[in-house]
Amino acid sequence: MPRFDGLLDRVISPVPLLAGVVVGFAACAWGGHTVGRTNIFRNFERFTAETDYRSNYQVGANQVRAIMHETARPDQIVVVVGGNSVFLGSGQGPDGVWTRALQAALGDRYKVINLALPGLDPQEFGTVAAEMMYRDGHHRMIVLTNMWLAPTSPLGEPDGRPTTQWFFWDAYYRDRLLESPERVTRLALPLDQRADAGAPGAKDQNRRDEMERQARLDRWLNYRDLWNGFEYEYAVSVWCKPLAKTWYRARKTYPDPDPTCPPAAMALLERLQPQVMPHTQAIINSLRPVLRRPSGEVIPPHELGGTFPAESGLRNDFPAPMRERLIVVASRLHPHFINLLSPDERLTHDAMGPAMSAIYERAGVSVVEVGRGYGADDYYDHVHLTVAGGRRMAAELAPIVRRKAAQLGYLEEAQP
Repeated sequence: MPRFDGLLDRVISPVPLLAGVVVGFAACAWGGHTVGRTNIFRNFERFTAETDYRSNYQVGANQVRAIMHETARPDQIVVVVGGNSVFLGSGQGPDGVWTRALQAALGDRYKVINLALPGLDPQEFGTVAAEMMYRDGHHRMIVLTNMWLAPTSPLGEPDGRPTTQWFFWDAYYRDRLLESPERVTRLALPLDQRADAGAPGAKDQNRRDEMERQARLDRWLNYRDLWNGFEYEYAVSVWCKPLAKTWYRARKTYPDPDPTCPPAAMALLERLQPQVMPHTQAIINSLRPVLRRPSGEVIPPHELGGTFPAESGLRNDFPAPMRERLIVVASRLHPHFINLLSPDERLTHDAMGPAMSAIYERAGVSVVEVGRGYGADDYYDHVHLTVAGGRRMAAELAPIVRRKAAQLGYLEEAQP
């Protein structure tokens, strides 16, 4: 057989080929390390459908950490906004999002960072990001998150649901989170042994185990940060249904697609009524024996006995320094649906907010109920706020944030 001693033969010989693979692999890992520590989301306002789980874009812990550190100055009190689509500002458009109004009301002494995503529970994503920033030494922080009026309900798993579980485990294995023995003990349990194992995100042990393995490996290889950076800046190679016609485009080329929605028309409210009312009434009826005496009298919040799942959930999901800085905002329904309740149901419903506040306070967490007195113009469906409703919520929460800052010693004196 003839021998070929040309350039190609030398390049594909075992030693140079293996060396090239090793160098290329190391270069990709280093590239991911660099990208992960760079804020690629310039002029960040909030995540959109093209830059979050809704279109299979799973932003990493390092990338969100980079956003926060570049966005906030060391001398500012950071207000990290987590929670669901109400706090994301769904339906308010990019220019009318409520966190802009909150920033304007608080002033330059504060920096509001909106990390809310649709459908999330209080312990997911935004609050995990806040914990990372606290771990980095930025302790002048307040965390705003939201949920529905649910005084006794469990919060869910410490690592969240499948849509955002990756983010928790990425932060966890990169050693970005605070020590929390309660959370570690909870996470060590197999999913079928957890008290709320039927909750979303607690059904597939194999999937979660695989996610943990990926996060442990990616701590060193940084492959997801590298690919996220490439997809954001240049092009996408994987088709996804929400972006079916333009799936290949760099994610940075998409504008914020959120429309500005008008107040809900009565026809929409009537269409929603068959879904909203039975669910609402079922919750109220389940809470009546907890919040009311047999005589029908409302039990004063400070007299509520027993231990509720929310208390243990707060301790499992939030280390003590984060509970101290946390404000959970409980959202009320559109007044149309509240007005449909019977007088007895209305009495139980109105007791839910104070009860939730008392129960959460046992775990050291503040609760604020918003929506009392809001009108039809403040909602564009049964729960989401219009631009006007968002501004009203911002005006309501701004003094609460300032008072919390004063309580934590961030200000010289209490603010009005």
